[in-house]
Amino acid sequence: MHRKKSKRGDKVPFFINKMNGIVEKILKEKVAGTRLFIVEVSLHNNKIEIFVDSDSGVSIDECASLNVYLHRRLEELNMDIDNYIVEISSPGLDRDLKEIRSFKKNVGRSLRVRNSQNRYISGKLGMVFEDGIILLAGNMNKNKELIRYTDIKEAKAAI
Repeated sequence: MHRKKSKRGDKVPFFINKMNGIVEKILKEKVAGTRLFIVEVSLHNNKIEIFVDSDSGVSIDECASLNVYLHRRLEELNMDIDNYIVEISSPGLDRDLKEIRSFKKNVGRSLRVRNSQNRYISGKLGMVFEDGIILLAGNMNKNKELIRYTDIKEAKAAI
């Protein structure tokens, strides 16, 4: 597969991957052993977006505390963060579910899942297992469908 080089060469994707990894590691260390977990870290141009969640939601104070901690740790590593906009928030209902904990938090909610064959499946999230989920469609005792995580391309709470 031939990869197109950016105008700046291959250093941009490398730097973005490296920065994502550093930010994610710092935040995962900070939330380890707490009720919080990191859902996603992404870097776009000069903006770092971080989505944090817990089984019972995330407060603005918790997001602000993580932001201050991240800035302090990056400064200790001599990384210039001043050129970046850092946004830390909860993922919201419109975000794709990716973590098992996110699925567990949404048991009982209606989901829309796109599987690996690009087929959409809708139903109420009935159960969450280590290897997949069960969606309930229509009558709760019928039409149960096990969907393995490896077959899920996208899963969102139906709003």
